[in-house]
Order: sequence, then C-alpha cells, then structure tokens
Amino acid sequence: MSILNSSWWHYLSTWHRDHPESGCGVADIAADAARGVGPARGSYTRQVKECLAVIAGLTGNPNRQDGEREAVLTLSVLVGAISIARAVDDPDLFQQIMANAAAALKQCILT
Repeated sequence: MSILNSSWWHYLSTWHRDHPESGCGVADIAADAARGVGPARGSYTRQVKECLAVIAGLTGNPNRQDGEREAVLTLSVLVGAISIARAVDDPDLFQQIMANAAAALKQCILT
C-alpha cells in the first residue's frame, strides 16, 4: 500500500470524522473561507496550495501536470467526503460515503 493510499484511509476514517479539531483545516473551514475576503481567504488559498503540492509529490507521477491533476482530484474527493460525512447523522450513509470515496480514488489514481 502506498503512502498516499494509507493516508486516504486515515483521512476517511471514523476517528478523523469524529475529531475535526485534529484534522485538516482545508475541510474544516472551506465554507467559511468561501464567504470570506482578504487575509483569511489568502491564508486558506496558501494552505490548499501546500496540500496540493504534498499530494502531487506523493502520487509519484513523473509527469508534473498529471500529478497536479491527481492531487486536485484527491484533495477534492477527500475534503468533500469528510465534509459530507461529518454533516450526516446516518452511520450507514457515513460508511458508504467514506468507502466509496476511497474506492473511487483507488480506481482513478492507482490504475
């Protein structure tokens, strides 16, 4: 299992869902940053760029453009899945969201 694949499973875990204070700020404040202006939005943009750079490096894709595209896909799926999973109150739906997000990433990125 690659480092990136094992990171997905941690990110898409019950523990991460239940402990947003210890998790990723990109997911935690996305909606607030979208409504914001000025320095807060600029700080959020820098954080997203840093996350994308780290993920692109973890993809191992020798083509920079393809690695960047994979990073955007990965970050978007992870942030979307954890955000939705934190908002729903149905444990079965939570599991479905997390499992399908991980499976989709594995299929799109690792194949």
